Amino acid sequence: MKLLHKIPTYFLLLAIPLLPSAGTATAGGHSDTAQITELLRSYERHVNEGNAQGVGALYTEDAVFFPDRFEPFEGTEAITGFYSFAFSALSLDLEFAIDPDDIVVAGDTAYATTTSSGTRLFIESDQSVPEVNRELWVFEKVDGDWMIARYAFNKSE
Repeated sequence: MKLLHKIPTYFLLLAIPLLPSAGTATAGGHSDTAQITELLRSYERHVNEGNAQGVGALYTEDAVFFPDRFEPFEGTEAITGFYSFAFSALSLDLEFAIDPDDIVVAGDTAYATTTSSGTRLFIESDQSVPEVNRELWVFEKVDGDWMIARYAFNKSE
């Protein structure tokens, strides 16, 4: 069983700033921070395309997703299923504000905070409403690639 399953996420978040610091160089000259930013941009692109499989592929096998107003979803199959359900009912057009200073890397674990804004279109009614969120991300490096291990968001408006 992985360590992340044994220790509550909030304890990990408290411990990360105490670990060796951020943005170390990696293969190809890309910093961890740049790789995580690219991961978040991939997430943004897949969400805006309504691509549940693409979004699901960004998560670790044992990831946990905490969507606003829903119970958590655990594992890539459940997470991908949630996105498939969501994308069948709505379409998103979001832009994420990603500040590299809000990405903290400690070894093979990292966390970031972002905000997103745009619109949510309800497909059945063709009604569009503003969508504004705050996000908390926890990442793990798996076989040299950063992946989403925990993701939570809530509405900021």
